Amino acid sequence: MQLDHIGWITNDVKKFEEFWVDILGFKKIWQSHLSEDLAKTLFGVDYGAECLRYQYGDLVIEVHVFDRPVPKDNQHFIKYGINHIALFVESRKDFLKRYNFTTHVYHNPKGWDNIFIRDFEGNWIELKEKL
Repeated sequence: MQLDHIGWITNDVKKFEEFWVDILGFKKIWQSHLSEDLAKTLFGVDYGAECLRYQYGDLVIEVHVFDRPVPKDNQHFIKYGINHIALFVESRKDFLKRYNFTTHVYHNPKGWDNIFIRDFEGNWIELKEKL
């Protein structure tokens, strides 16, 4: 089993691409529009959405930009969704020196740090490296 893709919801594709494309290096590989019928079936909304896919190596992210802005507290998307994703980087220390992200560090009492950054829309991303 392997992960096929990670799905995000955004109201601002430019802000999304500033983080995921311009900084992290993902490339847009596909774009389509979801009909109102399909969006209702998949997401429970009465309007369509642009659907875009981006890839970096084997990692694929899919982004939905709905025809109407989605409120942050919309229960269709936030109720029990993804809490965070984790990305492997060569060196967390070097990565964090290059960019000025909002970060949260948990000093695990077992002797290591869990380091999280936020993308430009407030999503948490854990940075992993080989110990």
